[in-house]
Amino acid sequence: MNTSINRANTVNRASHSKTHTSMPAPRRQRGLTLIELMISVAIGLAFIFGAVTFLVSGHQSFRAQNSGSRIQENARFALDILKEHVRMAGYNDTTSSLLDLPALIYRGACDTINGLTANPCSDDTTADQGDRLAMALRIPTGATGVATEDCMGTPLAANEHVVNVFWVEQDSSSGVSSLYCRGYNPDTSAWYGTAAQPLVDGIEQMQVQYGLVDGNPSSTGSSGTGGRVDRYLNATQLQTLDATNANNRNYWGDVRSVRIALLVSAGAEQAADDGANTLDSTTQAAYQTFTLLDGAAYTPAETRIRRVFSTTITLNNALADTRRRS
Repeated sequence: MNTSINRANTVNRASHSKTHTSMPAPRRQRGLTLIELMISVAIGLAFIFGAVTFLVSGHQSFRAQNSGSRIQENARFALDILKEHVRMAGYNDTTSSLLDLPALIYRGACDTINGLTANPCSDDTTADQGDRLAMALRIPTGATGVATEDCMGTPLAANEHVVNVFWVEQDSSSGVSSLYCRGYNPDTSAWYGTAAQPLVDGIEQMQVQYGLVDGNPSSTGSSGTGGRVDRYLNATQLQTLDATNANNRNYWGDVRSVRIALLVSAGAEQAADDGANTLDSTTQAAYQTFTLLDGAAYTPAETRIRRVFSTTITLNNALADTRRRS
């Protein structure tokens, strides 16, 4: 019996020994070297940097595109307003007498504008904000479908004269420049309505030239040799010719079109988000000096993005009525 027990023990020990020796030896674990760790970190940082750069670039591109859209929008609104009122210059009821003003472009005094005496009202100024433009018309009797108010929406009575005056003014608190307008009564030498209000922000400068017809149409009461505009002059140049009364000609009465150039920024939106609308010093030096029409070169102090827009508008009522001698 002892022999059987001993044999069993021997078998168990052999079996245990066989099982133990058949198990694989544990592998020796190996960590990353410092160089491998640094390479991994560098690759990760490169991916993160690329992702951040892509996001920042996309955001800046969006802001720049938004600013460009706002600039286009401001220019379109301002030019549409100016076109409407320039084309209305000299409007008069066909059953009434003449406009009773010397010219469609009003050159009389207009009280005070932006703290300065506006005499004459339409003027070629030397201010950074540029020129003033004033168009005269007469509110017709029983008019239907035509303006019976000034450019600020002030209701006017029939047969009243109104001069719609446009200029650019900078807000002293926000620093944002805008296109302003106000109606003036040349008969009473007083403004219509309340104080002037900005119409479109982001308009930083306006320059105006006047298209003068060739020949001497106003002295004969006709359109001359076709009434073709052969040159554009600013208000100072035109006034100098008119003052000399050369050839007994009313030069202001012979203006047939108006050329307007605007320097436009994104306005109030840009002032609140300058980061998307600023140029580096090299780009600013190359592109941020503007010359509108025959105005003086203008270099803004800020590096904001700006664009120049221009248009030429026909004085429709000047073509229809050349009886404009004062």
